[in-house]
Amino acid sequence: MYTSNKILEFDKIIDRLITYASCSLGKEAISEIKILNDIDVIRILLNETDEALRLIYRYGELPLGGITDIRPFVKRAKIGGVLAISDLIQITDFIYGVYQMKVYIEKVESEKIKCECISSNVKKLASLNSLRKSIDSCIDIHGNIVDDATVKLKDIRNQIKVMEARIKDKMNHILNTKRDSLTDSIITIRNDRFVVPVKVEYKNIFEGIIHDTSQSGNTVYIEPKSVVDMNNKVNTLIHDELAEIEKILRHLTEQVVIDSNELLENSEIIKKLDLIFAKAKYGHSIDAVKPHINDKGVIKILKGRHPLISKDDVIANDIYLGEDFTTIVITGPNTGGKTVTLKTVGLFTLMMQAGLLIPANNQSELAVFDNIFADIGDEQSIEQSLSTFSSHMKNIINIVDNISLNSLVLFDELGAGTDPKEGAALATSILDYFHERGSRIIATTHYSELKTYAYNSQKVINASVEFDIETLKPTYKLLIGIPGRSNALDISRRLGLNVKIINNAKDRIETEKTDVANLIIQLENHGLYLDNLITENEELKVKLTKEKLDYEKLSEDITIKKEKLLNQAKLDAVDIVKNAKKEVESVINEIKELKKTKLADFKDHEIIDIKSKLNTSKYYQEEKIESSNYKDLKPGDIVKVLTLNRTGELIEKVNDTEWLVQIGILTSRVNEKSLMYVKNKNYNDKPTKKTQTIVSVKNKRTLMELDLRGERYEEALIKLDKFIDSAMLSNYHQVSIIHGHGTGALRKGVQSYLQKCSYVKGFRFGGEGEGGVGVTVVTFN
Repeated sequence: MYTSNKILEFDKIIDRLITYASCSLGKEAISEIKILNDIDVIRILLNETDEALRLIYRYGELPLGGITDIRPFVKRAKIGGVLAISDLIQITDFIYGVYQMKVYIEKVESEKIKCECISSNVKKLASLNSLRKSIDSCIDIHGNIVDDATVKLKDIRNQIKVMEARIKDKMNHILNTKRDSLTDSIITIRNDRFVVPVKVEYKNIFEGIIHDTSQSGNTVYIEPKSVVDMNNKVNTLIHDELAEIEKILRHLTEQVVIDSNELLENSEIIKKLDLIFAKAKYGHSIDAVKPHINDKGVIKILKGRHPLISKDDVIANDIYLGEDFTTIVITGPNTGGKTVTLKTVGLFTLMMQAGLLIPANNQSELAVFDNIFADIGDEQSIEQSLSTFSSHMKNIINIVDNISLNSLVLFDELGAGTDPKEGAALATSILDYFHERGSRIIATTHYSELKTYAYNSQKVINASVEFDIETLKPTYKLLIGIPGRSNALDISRRLGLNVKIINNAKDRIETEKTDVANLIIQLENHGLYLDNLITENEELKVKLTKEKLDYEKLSEDITIKKEKLLNQAKLDAVDIVKNAKKEVESVINEIKELKKTKLADFKDHEIIDIKSKLNTSKYYQEEKIESSNYKDLKPGDIVKVLTLNRTGELIEKVNDTEWLVQIGILTSRVNEKSLMYVKNKNYNDKPTKKTQTIVSVKNKRTLMELDLRGERYEEALIKLDKFIDSAMLSNYHQVSIIHGHGTGALRKGVQSYLQKCSYVKGFRFGGEGEGGVGVTVVTFN
């Protein structure tokens, strides 16, 4: 893969990224970053970075403090070397860092936060707590071997303390008895031996071994003869202590070797995690987002900001390429932002293909390219004695030799540095060459001939950077579809150049070019007018969306209240019927009692008639229907599917919770909780007027296409919803939805609806003769 990293200043992005690494492992990983062209791998890298960014926003950074590169120590241990105390301390700090990371992820997962990428990596880390405990039990926080590391070491150190105490007692006795021969009443150490400072004139009288002399020559440091044997004993014990410490360090080193593979694997995982979080922290610093990506050469940068320009100075721009046009020719004044636009597109693409987030709107989309070429800058090659033109041409020749079908090509001042006519002709030919090979191209130029080329060529569009004549400053705003124009005369007038000179210059300009300039002015004004309309439309859209949400919430509240009132009314009705039934039963019982006592002359069949009338009353029937909703369902029952608000017949029970339901001509699997019993299939009930109306609607033939052109967004989606239902009931396999081209908002809304619709198997743009991208063809399950 060929990429113009340095030309597009990707190396500066890497330099900034390194400052966000927490340890040397992360810095190493950043220095190894590669530009990839495997879209699946890139998608994984972007998801990892985006996930880390979300964790930073909520929980802060992954705790990587104290982590160092322990790989050299582990490798030295594996080849038989003995690790020093400082090496072992770094290893135990490394293991503690792993523990801290696991605690971090446990906290995240305890709050049910989704972080699969980061969590899976942290869970791969080996804890190695036993190794950490072994090292900590032998080495204290100050880096010293503790007395209790082994029994032998403790015994040796106790003996040393005893001997040193005896030596000090003996030396103190000498200080007190021979004070006149000493320069100072202190005990000091020379050559690891206890000595006293003796005046030089007493050196032959004072019994002992001379170990040193002061710089002045007035003092000699003598080890008294009475403590020589004890000093010898202490030195022997110190030698034994060092030997025991060596054994302890070797033992700990052997334990490191046992866990060496896990330590090295942990190092690689932490190296990756530090890289991911460094990317996320850098993304946080530039307000970056994860872009959508594709392999179709489509670029849609919304509110993109060049990452190397200060937030206070950078101008956000929208840049489109790859759908309606594959080549952009940008014209406009110098220092107007043309080159920044080129670098923004190139740099965004490189960042995305390295797994970095981009500073833009979260709906932005970038394409994955096999090669990214850039010819930017007008530096002359002094070493090769190349002119500006030759330098550019050498780069272009290199691009021609390496071009592939899926390439992004960026030209700055194409054809510059030579005769304007020849330069323009060459530039046109170069653009044609790359355009025919399917490349995505953005080129800046001053040649007016290229404006005409863009107008007359398919898939090629003009663009310019806006210039404010009033302030004589560029606005750095990119205007796609509008060519740039020369502002030389206007600028000269504003700066105060003599009017006669300006008018004379105007007369010398060809009429045709003047007309083109006037046309460009009209296009600019029209573009600004459209920008204002779009802004107003966006504001209106936000307002309507808010009102729609408020309406939906209100409608939901009303529905809930309605259901509550209906349920309460049913309960009240059941209570009334129950109470009425109790009263009638009471009356019947009284009549029976009267009959027994012969105080009334009632027949049995009259009592039965009274009870029969009660059972067939509409109130009692309502109670039976209410309770039947909760009865066991069986095949052949007529039920209401609550989620669809439609009636159907039960075919068979698929599993413990789902039934197969025949709804008109459709057969669907429905959860039992979404079914309400209505009646048995053989229930003798006359069809109501409402049922007949439904049948007549189903029997109507649904048209196989829906024309939404000219419809408002919300009304169009309502019609689309009804149309899909009708098409399903008519058992259509495929239908067409006409939404036109326009701004693309309606098309996106239709396709967003279709993606969420469970009936839809798939959809595509219309082919030749079907309406192209103005039509979406839908197929059903």
